[in-house]
Amino acid sequence: MYAIIRIHCEVSRRMLPINAKASQRAVDVLNYLYAISGSKTLTGIHNWLEDPSGYVNEINKLYGDYPGIAGYEMGPISGQTAAQVTSQRQNVTNAAKKYVQSGGLVTMMWHQNYPLTTYAWSNVQRNTTDAEFNRVCTPGTAEYNWLISEYDKVAVFLKQLRDADVPVLWRPYHEMNGNWFWWGKKQNFKLLWDIMYDRFTNYHGLNNLLWVWNANAPKSSDINPYLTHFVGTSKCDILGTDLYMYGSEPFKQEYYDGLVAISGGKPVAIAEIGQLFPSSTFTKQPKWVWFMEWANYLYDYNTSSQRNALYSTSVERMLNRSKVNIPTTPTPDTQAPTMPLNLAASSKTMTSVTLTWTASTDNIGVTGYEVYVNNTILAGTTTTTSFTVTGLTANTAYRFLVKAKDAAGNNSAFTPPLTVTTDAIYTGFVRGINFGGASVTMDEQTWLAGDYVLFTYSSNSKTYVNSPAITPVPAVDSVSSVMLNSKIYASESSFTVAQALSNGNYQVYVWSLESAQANSSSFDVVLEGVQVTTVPIGLLALNNWARYGPYSITVKAGVLSMEVRRVTGDPGLAGMAVYTAAV
Repeated sequence: MYAIIRIHCEVSRRMLPINAKASQRAVDVLNYLYAISGSKTLTGIHNWLEDPSGYVNEINKLYGDYPGIAGYEMGPISGQTAAQVTSQRQNVTNAAKKYVQSGGLVTMMWHQNYPLTTYAWSNVQRNTTDAEFNRVCTPGTAEYNWLISEYDKVAVFLKQLRDADVPVLWRPYHEMNGNWFWWGKKQNFKLLWDIMYDRFTNYHGLNNLLWVWNANAPKSSDINPYLTHFVGTSKCDILGTDLYMYGSEPFKQEYYDGLVAISGGKPVAIAEIGQLFPSSTFTKQPKWVWFMEWANYLYDYNTSSQRNALYSTSVERMLNRSKVNIPTTPTPDTQAPTMPLNLAASSKTMTSVTLTWTASTDNIGVTGYEVYVNNTILAGTTTTTSFTVTGLTANTAYRFLVKAKDAAGNNSAFTPPLTVTTDAIYTGFVRGINFGGASVTMDEQTWLAGDYVLFTYSSNSKTYVNSPAITPVPAVDSVSSVMLNSKIYASESSFTVAQALSNGNYQVYVWSLESAQANSSSFDVVLEGVQVTTVPIGLLALNNWARYGPYSITVKAGVLSMEVRRVTGDPGLAGMAVYTAAV
């Protein structure tokens, strides 16, 4: 059982990759490398394309733990067929995905063959002139078209890793300051780098890649200095060098110092190493964030003591996979909810419109909806899929829009606009009824008595006349006072009234007065089966009265039905008036 050393990215500010759209997980990995620089170093080893788990398994067999970083290859060099290449790259992708999901990091490289040649090692090491190289970088040439097609083939697998949220330390065209690869020591090397970066980042959206510029240690006069082919700190996230020393050949301090000098403070790594250096090297070279042993060199050029000095789980500085702990930042929610659909007006009055719509969906969850009037005026918010807009003007056209929002503040697109015209106020008097008394003349209109034959009410309703008569508040004329001092009501229950009425559109007002005790009753009004009150009415102070409405309704069967639906107390009404549009 190995103790887990927790490395915290407690840096003064978050360091961002060169790709502004880099995934949050890639950002976390880069900041982890910044955090361990100077104190910890990730162990690593390369694996062949044909056997992507071979050497990480060797480390595990030796030390009971896997290296912190697994190195992978995307370049076929053994005459593989296209089908074999696809299969091998898929195996690499699967292995890389599993490695990261198990807690490690992955770095990938590509021994790419020269354009228009076969998958052979000799075509990777092809002796190429600058003129030939420039054809590869010139749009429209056969070499350029081949290059892009090969990028697209590899992008298929890198996208799988992107979609699995697997960050990749991507180190293409390594050792470019030497002359043993076709891209080596070329005057326009930076152009090739830019072409790949653009294709992978801007075309394929491979935002899981951290870009590793990887030169060779300038150990001899035939290897150019680092700076000769350096793409610049604005075009790479990490700088690496390859150290292949043999026998007593020293790991010169200048190989480290030269890389740090051009890094601009970015992490530096030993991207490949042959013979392992002693752990004492870290005393003067503390910023190496990882080293990657080159596959078979683990045994071919190293003794057990050399291996033990860096891979042993007892070495405090070194980070094998079980010691890797990358702090994670929750991925910001940037996905907007879907647009609400089917915006409609389920009902309307002279001063209000009730809207409904189909619910939006969201990757995390919709938290509510905003309803707008005439494009810019926020009418209100709701967590349901309906909303009543109030305070409108009669006989006026309004334009309504609805959008959804989530907890992260993402907003959906607006619904297509819905235009609704509020009801006009009807002025044509049709009928008034003094529910609890005799016929009266109100506003020069004759109201019917409560026992008028066109009016019926249920057997559980009662008629009541205030005696002695009370003075309504606010004050009214004597005729209105007579009407308000009588009513029909039901004892702690609802009741229904109905009257014959020609089919058509009408508006209805109802009157109520409280003569028992303050706020003793409340109720809703339902006309033709439609509840027209948005909140209960009838809660009045003692001796106070109110006129409610108008409520719009359509009569279709020759009878106007009104239910007084109890909420509290003994609901009752004093009168009712019906209007239609003036002729």
